[in-house]
Amino acid sequence: DSNIPKHEVFRKNYSWPFLTTKNFTTVTTMWGCTYSCSYCTSGKMHPISRSNKSIIDELKYVKKLGFEEVQFFDKVFGIPKIDRKELLKQIIKEKIVIPFSCYFHPSMYDEEFLNLMKKAGCHTIIIGIDSADLESLAKYNRKVSEKTLRSLINHANKIKLNVCADFIIGLPHETEQDVLNTINYAKKIKIDYASFNIAAPLPGSSFRDEAIK
Repeated sequence: DSNIPKHEVFRKNYSWPFLTTKNFTTVTTMWGCTYSCSYCTSGKMHPISRSNKSIIDELKYVKKLGFEEVQFFDKVFGIPKIDRKELLKQIIKEKIVIPFSCYFHPSMYDEEFLNLMKKAGCHTIIIGIDSADLESLAKYNRKVSEKTLRSLINHANKIKLNVCADFIIGLPHETEQDVLNTINYAKKIKIDYASFNIAAPLPGSSFRDEAIK
């Protein structure tokens, strides 16, 4: 099928810390992002979601090629949510389960969704926590509920789903103590991996526009 990427041409032979094998490939179910955090550029692109059929066809092709793992490379996996729940059910029903990891926004969480992801092969979710001071993230149009975040992490631990948390240090409003608070917070919560990123005014982000001003 000419609409399916030629995965066999791009065998990567490298790994991220939480991937289970070097024999993996990437699949994208949506381009762009429905969220608009000012320090990210993805929200500038109008989200375009693929059909479940096209994704299923690609996953079957990936399995046929002998890949052992998939990394869903969406900025946020699971959009549109109703469709993606059906996708996960179809993966389970058709027995095309393959280990995968994905980026996942905490606000997407509900118990059914996370359980379906686990049954469909998900072993690790990468979530943006960004800061120990969640309320301060409203300055950057980022909204993360402490209650939802806690429920998500607790549920992930319960069903043995690994969590990699992304953090940003050096946001304009932060003091050195704020940075230390975020580091200590990352060490305290029940996550499996922590990724620390330096705040940067990326080209195309409204965060950059503010930095220039």
